[in-house]
Amino acid sequence: MSQTLLLVDGSSYLYRAFHAMAPLTAPDGTPTGALYGVLNMLRRLRADYVHDYCAVVFDAKGKNFRHQMFPDYKATRPPMPDELRPQAEMLPEMVRLMGWPVLVVPDVEADDVIGTLAKQGEAAGWNVVVSTGDKDMAQLVSEHVTLVNTMSNEKLDIDGVKAKFGVRPDQIIDYLTLMGDKVDNVPGVEKCGPKTAVKWLEQYGTLQGVIEHAGEIKGKVGENLQAALPQLPLSYQLVTIKTDVDLHAELSDGLESLRRSTPKWSQLAVEFKRLNFRTWLKEAEERMNEGNGDLFGAAHIGEQAALATEQSLSENPSDGLPQSAPRARRFELPSGYHRSAVRRPAGQIIPSRSRRHRHRDHLAQSDGSTAGGHQHGLCRRRGRVYPAQPHPHRRARTAGFKRSLRPSETVSRKCGTQKNRPKPQIRPTYFR
Repeated sequence: MSQTLLLVDGSSYLYRAFHAMAPLTAPDGTPTGALYGVLNMLRRLRADYVHDYCAVVFDAKGKNFRHQMFPDYKATRPPMPDELRPQAEMLPEMVRLMGWPVLVVPDVEADDVIGTLAKQGEAAGWNVVVSTGDKDMAQLVSEHVTLVNTMSNEKLDIDGVKAKFGVRPDQIIDYLTLMGDKVDNVPGVEKCGPKTAVKWLEQYGTLQGVIEHAGEIKGKVGENLQAALPQLPLSYQLVTIKTDVDLHAELSDGLESLRRSTPKWSQLAVEFKRLNFRTWLKEAEERMNEGNGDLFGAAHIGEQAALATEQSLSENPSDGLPQSAPRARRFELPSGYHRSAVRRPAGQIIPSRSRRHRHRDHLAQSDGSTAGGHQHGLCRRRGRVYPAQPHPHRRARTAGFKRSLRPSETVSRKCGTQKNRPKPQIRPTYFR
């Protein structure tokens, strides 16, 4: 049976959780919303994708080799928010306690480490699943490498990349080079969007083919292409993910160092209590007290026990999520009242005061037939009976409104009379 390697772009997870989660704080005031979101996504990811080996990769602090090639690389990105900085420092250790191997390699980006591990896993004949929302990762997709996006539940294989981007995975680098990347400040061909890039690659095959036939492309976009030719080789190198990063210092046993392990519940209980993750604290204490002592205190336990643990965690998908307040119990309203009626503190039910809802309380006509509409029915108004009327503010624009027009008036299909003509003088009727 083929082994499965699960790789997670931790830096991408961190920013996505920061913008998606509500602001949470620990008792000491430390922000914890992004931290909680990342840990929860990792729990679900581990339960949803059965795997034998795994790793979470984070970007190292400071600049990398791409800044040496292009000093303005990622120069337009804003600095890390102050609320996110302490969470980014705590996250790697918390992920380790959750049982995930963590990699932070200097002088390269997380994408390069993931690309290297993906190629090594593919060479070993393993299936590789990469969890990320970064479009650059599409260049890694192959028969054994698949991308998953937990936010959109999107899964990209070779056919998925072609359907989403319009090009094959082996053309993604050329595709990104032509368009450039505004997020990373990578220059491309001005005014060249996805449609133009796909058109050129379908016609000429590769970036080199586009460069060789640049003189044949007419118009303003052709001029922009010729102007961008000198910097296209640099952009190509910037968007290319390295797949040969030296990881011997981080992985002494090679891919075997990435074998999955179980959470360290005793240490997690201390951290959950400090961060006020009460639901997870209860779970950690229950797991810690199973059997004699800490069941998962050892560095490694059997694979079957680890899988059984994750299956039990996945039985309740909402476990670990903040519990929302219970909804108010619905009750049946008496006949003749709209469902928007409100309940007073004493329990008395009164009808809504909305004028729109009042017009819905039709009474039967005197001949016993049901009122056919606002024009001919009867309405009850605070104990009195009045002829039913359309909403006063909409009389002039009601679709069924008919009235003979004055010679100087014409009718517009959209909103009654034309603006350049005097509008019908209709005096609204207010019910008292």
